[in-house]
Amino acid sequence: MMSAGSGGTTNAMGGSQGASPSTGGSSPVSKGSGGTGAVISGGGSSGGGGRGGGSGGGATQAQGGTTATANCSSLTRARLKNGECVDRFTEFYVGGAPSTLGVGADNMLWLDDGTGQIYQVDTRGQIHDIYSVGDPMAQREFVTGSDDTLIWFTDNLARTLTKVSAKDKLITSYPLGIEPMDVTRGSGNSFWIPEFNKAVYRFTITDAANPVQQHWDANPLSSITTSPDGTLWLAADQAVIKMKPDGTKNSLQAMDGFIFDICPGPDGAVWFTESFYSRIGRVDVNGKMDPPIDLPLNTNPRRIVAGPDKALWFVEQGPYQIGRVSLKGEVTHYPLPTFGEPVGIVLGPDGNLWFTVKSIGKIVRLIPDQ
Repeated sequence: MMSAGSGGTTNAMGGSQGASPSTGGSSPVSKGSGGTGAVISGGGSSGGGGRGGGSGGGATQAQGGTTATANCSSLTRARLKNGECVDRFTEFYVGGAPSTLGVGADNMLWLDDGTGQIYQVDTRGQIHDIYSVGDPMAQREFVTGSDDTLIWFTDNLARTLTKVSAKDKLITSYPLGIEPMDVTRGSGNSFWIPEFNKAVYRFTITDAANPVQQHWDANPLSSITTSPDGTLWLAADQAVIKMKPDGTKNSLQAMDGFIFDICPGPDGAVWFTESFYSRIGRVDVNGKMDPPIDLPLNTNPRRIVAGPDKALWFVEQGPYQIGRVSLKGEVTHYPLPTFGEPVGIVLGPDGNLWFTVKSIGKIVRLIPDQ
């Protein structure tokens, strides 16, 4: 049902997972009790080092089992701290066309399923809750919650910032009045959001229906991130914008092409993807730009994140692979266990990388070497 909440529009949950959306509200929410769309991996099929195909409705592994083998580590096998060799990839079928994902304050994965719903999924691949959130064509970007909020996400078509509460699992949407491209946390209840080629906004959530808004003219392309010192970094076509919380900004010419995604690295610098010429870039906190790291032509890197292994990981939408670049600039390309289009990637609460494969309705766990 739909009820008026302080500071936005609140929708209640009801029904069961797999059922039709509940009636009585424009954005109904349905809830599961454990989930059936993804099943805990129970072993997987064995293989001899090639790609393994996953079937829908469960979890599949590229090879199978936990053994100490001569080919560990490899593109398909990962070595753990205790020396065990395990399958690097495990696939979980969730259905739909999963795209972006994030990590909530509940140590759960949250993902947009591409059909107008978001899922709450644990690190066993088990679906817990499903929320109906609107237009399936919308782009949604996630940022973690705090206090009484599990997760926040933007919706570029609804032009909203929405939270999922921890106490009652209600969702509350706040109107932004702009088309958000990405989101990152500021201090307290503030959020930084870029609008394509127009401005950077700081929205502060209060008890009022509309967030308090401030903006600074800029030409951001899509991605925004925050470094540990609170500095904002934005992808801006052929440049990177460095911006202080007071609005003071500096545009750093980076390279030809299109800089799409950006993230803080484990070395204190900021790393980014350039998709047109297929390169990875790095800029230190003082604004010094390193020479770009070239990838094979048409790699089309996107969605870069820092991993637990002091490396950067990204999706390769050209060859349908996952890429890894070390702090020394050494690049490794990991073919997917099942051919499909990788879209989103995130460092999960379990210390592994998780990514979505939109074209086959799966999320995949990737274990880095430890």
